[in-house]
Amino acid sequence: MLPRVSFGVPTITDQQDLDFGDVTFVANGTVVVDTNGTATVSGGAGVSGITSESQLLVSGLANNELINSISPPNTIGNVGQATVQITTFTCSIPALSVSETSCSSISGISSGATTSATIHMGATASLPNGSLVEADYGPYTDTFNVVVWTKLGKKKTKHNVTATINFRYVRDIAMVKNADLNFGVVALDPNQDSVVRLNPGGTIQAISGSAIPLGSHFPADFSVTGDPNFAIDIVLPADNSVYMTGSGDPIAINNFAENAPSTFDSNGDLDFNVGADVTIDQNQT
Repeated sequence: MLPRVSFGVPTITDQQDLDFGDVTFVANGTVVVDTNGTATVSGGAGVSGITSESQLLVSGLANNELINSISPPNTIGNVGQATVQITTFTCSIPALSVSETSCSSISGISSGATTSATIHMGATASLPNGSLVEADYGPYTDTFNVVVWTKLGKKKTKHNVTATINFRYVRDIAMVKNADLNFGVVALDPNQDSVVRLNPGGTIQAISGSAIPLGSHFPADFSVTGDPNFAIDIVLPADNSVYMTGSGDPIAINNFAENAPSTFDSNGDLDFNVGADVTIDQNQT
């Protein structure tokens, strides 16, 4: 007599949230997270931070069949003064060689000897109408139900799985220049080249040579608005990429430095200054 082999009903568990990261929305803007967790934007929307696809782990799958469809909802999301829709769910199942496609189109997939597989799920977030107001900014979490059907022999089983979706509404960053970088008047050292440093805090001195800074001088000044308490990263020009031009040879501006705090304040404001070094040739005119 051959030994009897029995197979159980698969179980499905939520392993990873669908996360749209930090999103800036405009009307008709969209953010798409694919089944690899990669985000793309259109219509003026923006995204930053970490994004990820939803992952549902199907265990005990051997000799079962995925039938009918994987069915997430058509639309979720009503937030603040605007209606944010989560639509167009897509799925892939790499362990069963199912590439990204509409979740509802997945059916009749045999697992064979594969004992477990992960369903990767992406979606589209959009703001089809309305606008966000001050009170809408911040983190949001919602849940949605996913229906998966499996079949073992003649037995069909319906699985209901609760998955989680996350997104954080952030303001568009706006930046205003209040003052240009101004080294003032510099008396040259006729015997050697000089480097004059204007610090972000406003102090100025020759760090090489004997050039003498004279008159008014001030660092560049900027004001930025964004999301309260949100981290910010400022990128300054690289060395040998900025030159002042005039009647003589171009003058290199290097070693840009800033004094910005690491985050916006509780009102979403941030002010900072930028200084740099100017290298002046002894024969500069």
